Amino acid sequence: NSVSIINGMDEIGNVTVGSDPSAIAYDPANGYMYVTNSNSNSVSIINGMDEIGNVTVGSDPSAIAYDPANGYMYVTNSNSNSVSIINGMDEIGNVTVGTRPNAIAYNSVNGYIYVANSYSNTVSIINGMNDLKNIYVGLFPDGLAFYPNNGYVYVVNYESGTISIIGASYNITFYESGLVSGTLWYVNLSNKQSFSSANNTISFREPTGNYSYNIGTGNKMFNPYPAFSTFN
Repeated sequence: NSVSIINGMDEIGNVTVGSDPSAIAYDPANGYMYVTNSNSNSVSIINGMDEIGNVTVGSDPSAIAYDPANGYMYVTNSNSNSVSIINGMDEIGNVTVGTRPNAIAYNSVNGYIYVANSYSNTVSIINGMNDLKNIYVGLFPDGLAFYPNNGYVYVVNYESGTISIIGASYNITFYESGLVSGTLWYVNLSNKQSFSSANNTISFREPTGNYSYNIGTGNKMFNPYPAFSTFN
């Protein structure tokens, strides 16, 4: 229940943390180390050689990753099926993911967080504080890593004896013509995301995959037909 501090080839200190510390990550913005304590349901925050704070999270925090784009720490709570989001020394949000999230990684190309859900055989993709999409992979995914040279995320499927490869995200643009200038229109995706604009384009990024969507306005006279379609 401790963290050893090593300088070069010597242990120079020891910090007591919570019960069964299992993972650790560094925040370069504040210089703190964040340690997940699996049996204490907490994250210890270490500055130098001292524990300066403790954040209560979900049940069995097992993995942690830092997002440099927003400065948040993302913690997988394996027994809560959720990811806690920590900013500095406070939990500021909680995202529901698949069953038994056991591993997590940050994709620096698209800025998304990827979470391996071992009992769901899925990978959840988080943007900020929202779960964008769940991708089915092999059996019992319990490890993943991001490769910046190609923008892919590699997922270890323990019970399948395979590695799933998840591609990068892409820009998607919808164009409209025929609406009265300034009319608000929208695109709703199957993953419960909604985008709207009063201009003639709507653009956003999505991970590789298949999506169903519908397009419309508040005025049913302008709604297209057919209303539902797909893209990949």
